[in-house]
This record gives sequence, structure tokens and C-alpha cells, in this order.
Amino acid sequence: FYASWAKGYEMTMGKVLRIPPMGPAREGIELYQRSLDSYLKLCGAAFDFYLRTSKPSMDAFVEVSQKAQDLLEGEITPETYQKLYNLSISSVERRLHELFTTEEFIRAMRTTLEASLTFQRDYHAFLEANLKGTPVVTRTEMDQVHEELYSMRRQIRELKRAMEALDAKLDTK
Repeated sequence: FYASWAKGYEMTMGKVLRIPPMGPAREGIELYQRSLDSYLKLCGAAFDFYLRTSKPSMDAFVEVSQKAQDLLEGEITPETYQKLYNLSISSVERRLHELFTTEEFIRAMRTTLEASLTFQRDYHAFLEANLKGTPVVTRTEMDQVHEELYSMRRQIRELKRAMEALDAKLDTK
């Protein structure tokens, strides 16, 4: 599904989102286009992933429904419900185990995770650019503060050690 969706996307919306923006708001529009593009790719990848992971459950439901008719004929006892429950669990478990070992599942998961990380990166850049002129502290600014704080703590530790070494030298004289 994802391959055909991605091909159609690239031929339609993908072309629109790659039109180079012009004018004074060019950088902001470019960041917006990039984040929208990565969001739409994430939606396509996630849909493909959910489609692949829901199919085994649906198939198991069909299988259990067919076998339930045989189980539920005659007298229904608690053991009958236990058999139906065990049948449901084993059917879903077997099908999911088969799914998790296929190359298609691994490929779908990788595509979804890559699309998610790309979207997070692009959306973060878009938000940072839009928050520049506001009094809201951005993640980049917080990261800079944390780096500076870490650097200062390291310098203080080094200065304490140097002072202790000097005190030790003075005490020995």
C-alpha cells in the first residue's frame, strides 16, 4: 500500500509542496512546506503500518467466528467459553507471531519510524522559527542554557580542585 500511496503522493501533493517559495516570508513558508510534507508522509506510513498490523487480528476474528459456531452448538458451559477464549488468544497470537517475523512488517515499521523522526525534526524547526519573535523560550535556547550550565559546573569543579591543591601546598609549608 505505502509504495503506491507514496508514488501517487509524489506525483500530486509532493510536487506542490516542493514549489520554491518566494518573497519576504520565504524561509517560514519553506519550513511549513517541509513539515507538512513530512507530516503527510508520516500519515501514509502510519496508515500502512496499522493496516498491516490489523489484518492478522481481522483474519483471526474470521477464523474464531467460524469455529465458534461449532463450539456454541448444544449446551453452553463455562468450559465452552474457556475454549472459545483460548481459541481466540491462540489464533491472534499465532498470526501476530507470523506477522512480526516478516520482512514486510519490519519494512513498514522502519518506514513509519523514519517518517516519524523526520516529521519531529521538521516540525521542531518550523516551531522554532515561528517562536523566535515571541517571549516563549524555545528548546534550542533551553539546550544552550543547559550546555552553559554544564560547562560552568565543570569549571567550578576544576577551580575547586585547583584551590584544594593550593590549600594543600600552603598547609604543607
